[in-house]
Amino acid sequence: MGQVNADNYYAANGTGAPTFPAGLKLDDAAGQTTLNYYAVSSTATTFTFNGGGGTTGSVTIRYVRIGDWVIIHFPVITGTSGTGSTSLVSNTALDSFARPATLAQGGLFPESLNNGASIAAPGFFAISTGGIITFNRDAAGTAWTNSSSCGSNVSFTWKYYVGTGS
Repeated sequence: MGQVNADNYYAANGTGAPTFPAGLKLDDAAGQTTLNYYAVSSTATTFTFNGGGGTTGSVTIRYVRIGDWVIIHFPVITGTSGTGSTSLVSNTALDSFARPATLAQGGLFPESLNNGASIAAPGFFAISTGGIITFNRDAAGTAWTNSSSCGSNVSFTWKYYVGTGS
Protein backbone atom coordinates (compact mmCIF):
# COMPACT_ATOMS: atom_id res chain seq x y z
CA MET A 1 0.00 0.00 0.00
CA GLY A 2 1.34 3.45 -0.96
CA GLN A 3 1.94 6.35 1.35
CA VAL A 4 1.24 10.05 0.93
CA ASN A 5 4.52 11.94 0.77
CA ALA A 6 4.04 15.69 0.90
CA ASP A 7 7.26 17.72 0.80
CA ASN A 8 5.46 20.45 2.74
CA TYR A 9 2.17 20.38 4.56
CA TYR A 10 -0.53 21.90 2.46
CA ALA A 11 -1.54 25.53 2.75
CA ALA A 12 -5.05 26.84 2.21
CA ASN A 13 -5.51 28.93 -0.92
CA GLY A 14 -8.02 31.79 -1.13
CA THR A 15 -11.01 29.42 -1.05
CA GLY A 16 -9.72 27.20 1.74
CA ALA A 17 -8.94 24.31 -0.62
CA PRO A 18 -5.65 22.50 0.01
CA THR A 19 -2.76 23.29 -2.30
CA PHE A 20 0.61 21.61 -2.55
CA PRO A 21 3.18 23.94 -4.17
CA ALA A 22 5.04 21.06 -5.86
CA GLY A 23 1.99 18.79 -6.15
CA LEU A 24 1.06 15.97 -3.81
CA LYS A 25 3.45 13.08 -4.32
CA LEU A 26 1.90 9.62 -4.12
CA ASP A 27 4.10 6.52 -3.94
CA ASP A 28 2.94 3.62 -6.05
CA ALA A 29 4.48 0.40 -7.37
CA ALA A 30 5.91 2.19 -10.42
CA GLY A 31 7.50 5.02 -8.46
CA GLN A 32 6.14 8.39 -7.53
CA THR A 33 3.13 10.06 -9.12
CA THR A 34 2.13 13.70 -8.59
CA LEU A 35 -1.50 14.66 -8.02
CA ASN A 36 -1.68 18.13 -9.56
CA TYR A 37 -5.28 19.10 -8.75
CA TYR A 38 -7.99 18.25 -6.25
CA ALA A 39 -11.22 20.16 -5.60
CA VAL A 40 -14.74 19.37 -4.39
CA SER A 41 -17.77 21.55 -5.07
CA SER A 42 -21.46 21.70 -5.86
CA THR A 43 -23.65 23.96 -7.95
CA ALA A 44 -27.28 24.71 -7.15
CA THR A 45 -29.15 25.50 -10.36
CA THR A 46 -32.45 25.37 -12.13
CA PHE A 47 -32.92 24.10 -15.70
CA THR A 48 -35.15 25.69 -18.35
CA PHE A 49 -36.67 24.04 -21.43
CA ASN A 50 -36.18 25.75 -24.77
CA GLY A 51 -39.32 26.21 -26.88
CA GLY A 52 -41.16 28.16 -24.18
CA GLY A 53 -40.96 25.39 -21.63
CA GLY A 54 -40.95 25.73 -17.88
CA THR A 55 -38.15 25.79 -15.34
CA THR A 56 -37.31 23.01 -12.91
CA GLY A 57 -37.05 23.49 -9.19
CA SER A 58 -33.54 24.05 -7.84
CA VAL A 59 -31.28 20.97 -7.88
CA THR A 60 -27.76 20.54 -6.55
CA ILE A 61 -25.13 19.01 -8.81
CA ARG A 62 -22.10 17.69 -6.91
CA TYR A 63 -18.64 17.12 -8.35
CA VAL A 64 -15.00 16.46 -7.54
CA ARG A 65 -11.94 17.06 -9.68
CA ILE A 66 -8.98 14.74 -9.21
CA GLY A 67 -6.06 15.62 -11.46
CA ASP A 68 -7.45 16.06 -14.99
CA TRP A 69 -10.70 14.14 -14.33
CA VAL A 70 -14.07 15.28 -12.95
CA ILE A 71 -16.59 12.94 -11.36
CA ILE A 72 -20.05 14.52 -11.35
CA HIS A 73 -23.35 13.42 -9.78
CA PHE A 74 -26.67 14.51 -11.25
CA PRO A 75 -29.91 14.20 -9.26
CA VAL A 76 -33.25 13.56 -10.98
CA ILE A 77 -33.97 16.68 -13.07
CA THR A 78 -37.50 17.16 -14.41
CA GLY A 79 -39.74 20.02 -15.47
CA THR A 80 -42.67 20.82 -17.77
CA SER A 81 -41.70 21.02 -21.44
CA GLY A 82 -42.93 23.62 -23.91
CA THR A 83 -43.86 23.56 -27.60
CA GLY A 84 -41.02 21.96 -29.54
CA SER A 85 -38.73 21.69 -26.47
CA THR A 86 -35.66 19.66 -27.38
CA SER A 87 -33.25 20.85 -24.67
CA LEU A 88 -33.31 21.27 -20.91
CA VAL A 89 -30.51 23.76 -20.10
CA SER A 90 -28.87 24.70 -16.77
CA ASN A 91 -29.18 28.33 -15.69
CA THR A 92 -25.95 28.29 -13.65
CA ALA A 93 -22.52 27.21 -14.88
CA LEU A 94 -20.26 24.70 -13.14
CA ASP A 95 -17.18 26.07 -11.37
CA SER A 96 -14.37 26.85 -13.82
CA PHE A 97 -12.17 23.98 -12.56
CA ALA A 98 -14.87 21.47 -13.64
CA ARG A 99 -15.33 22.78 -17.17
CA PRO A 100 -13.95 20.99 -20.24
CA ALA A 101 -10.95 22.91 -21.60
CA THR A 102 -11.62 23.03 -25.35
CA LEU A 103 -14.40 20.60 -26.34
CA ALA A 104 -17.82 19.94 -24.84
CA GLN A 105 -18.01 16.65 -22.96
CA GLY A 106 -21.15 14.54 -22.96
CA GLY A 107 -22.70 11.15 -22.93
CA LEU A 108 -25.81 9.13 -22.31
CA PHE A 109 -27.84 9.21 -19.12
CA PRO A 110 -29.61 6.01 -18.10
CA GLU A 111 -33.28 6.89 -18.32
CA SER A 112 -35.15 9.75 -19.91
CA LEU A 113 -38.61 10.89 -18.81
CA ASN A 114 -41.15 11.99 -21.43
CA ASN A 115 -44.83 12.76 -20.95
CA GLY A 116 -44.50 11.64 -17.33
CA ALA A 117 -43.29 8.14 -18.25
CA SER A 118 -39.91 6.47 -18.48
CA ILE A 119 -38.48 5.96 -21.98
CA ALA A 120 -36.74 2.68 -22.73
CA ALA A 121 -33.84 4.48 -24.49
CA PRO A 122 -31.24 6.59 -22.68
CA GLY A 123 -31.11 10.36 -22.96
CA PHE A 124 -28.13 12.51 -23.97
CA PHE A 125 -26.41 15.30 -22.06
CA ALA A 126 -23.44 17.61 -22.66
CA ILE A 127 -21.30 19.99 -20.60
CA SER A 128 -20.04 23.00 -22.57
CA THR A 129 -16.65 24.66 -22.14
CA GLY A 130 -18.59 27.45 -20.39
CA GLY A 131 -19.89 24.96 -17.79
CA ILE A 132 -23.51 24.93 -19.00
CA ILE A 133 -25.23 21.53 -18.92
CA THR A 134 -27.79 20.51 -21.53
CA PHE A 135 -30.08 17.47 -21.36
CA ASN A 136 -31.82 16.06 -24.44
CA ARG A 137 -34.44 13.35 -24.75
CA ASP A 138 -32.02 11.43 -27.02
CA ALA A 139 -28.85 11.97 -29.07
CA ALA A 140 -30.95 12.93 -32.13
CA GLY A 141 -32.54 15.92 -30.34
CA THR A 142 -36.11 14.59 -30.52
CA ALA A 143 -38.62 16.99 -28.96
CA TRP A 144 -40.24 16.10 -25.67
CA THR A 145 -44.05 15.90 -25.51
CA ASN A 146 -45.48 19.39 -25.04
CA SER A 147 -46.70 20.47 -21.58
CA SER A 148 -45.67 17.28 -19.84
CA SER A 149 -43.19 16.18 -17.17
CA CYS A 150 -39.87 15.52 -18.91
CA GLY A 151 -36.14 15.28 -18.14
CA SER A 152 -33.82 12.74 -16.53
CA ASN A 153 -35.77 10.11 -14.65
CA VAL A 154 -32.94 8.77 -12.45
CA SER A 155 -29.91 10.18 -10.68
CA PHE A 156 -26.55 9.17 -12.13
CA THR A 157 -22.82 9.72 -11.85
CA TRP A 158 -20.44 10.29 -14.75
CA LYS A 159 -16.76 11.12 -15.25
CA TYR A 160 -15.06 13.22 -17.91
CA TYR A 161 -11.65 14.64 -18.82
CA VAL A 162 -10.81 18.35 -18.41
CA GLY A 163 -7.09 18.27 -19.10
CA THR A 164 -5.21 19.46 -22.16
CA GLY A 165 -7.10 18.71 -25.35
CA SER A 166 -10.41 17.98 -23.61
